Amino acid sequence: MATREHERVAKIFSPRFRVYCPPSSPISFGIVVEPDEALFLALLNNGISREYAEAIAVAAKVKKPLIVGREEVAKMALKLGIPVIMYGKSR
Repeated sequence: MATREHERVAKIFSPRFRVYCPPSSPISFGIVVEPDEALFLALLNNGISREYAEAIAVAAKVKKPLIVGREEVAKMALKLGIPVIMYGKSR
């Protein structure tokens, strides 16, 4: 599960795995999935940006790992039981 922001990283997985994406930021080789509306609205109410709330809701719906580059989004996804593939600077 990836957004357009993480398209280059998702391309690494695309030959072997299906890559899902939310409708607001589709990927050219991805499968667009509508997010679970109740979870999406709950995440918006908790202060997550629209793009990331939609991505987390889609990952929960398709039960696939979420590719993220931001720690706060990864923590929220992990709290909901969604596996996370995180990349970026290490601490």
